[in-house]
Amino acid sequence: MLKNKIVNDVNTELEIALMPYKTYMWDSLESVWREAKSDKYCSAYVIPIPYYELNQEGMPSKMCYGGNSFPK
Repeated sequence: MLKNKIVNDVNTELEIALMPYKTYMWDSLESVWREAKSDKYCSAYVIPIPYYELNQEGMPSKMCYGGNSFPK
């Protein structure tokens, strides 16, 4: 009885945010995104994020953002 109540009455919807930072790495997350997108109890979002390249001293020197290069 308790199991049925949990299965039927507890909200089990998930929201997933995938945050890739380099376009060429998308292939490692794409299968996760496709699986989540096909699940009716899951909302999956892709949020490309910027990253910094470091100079020789290890300090941030250049901000990089590839969000416009990801597949639609």
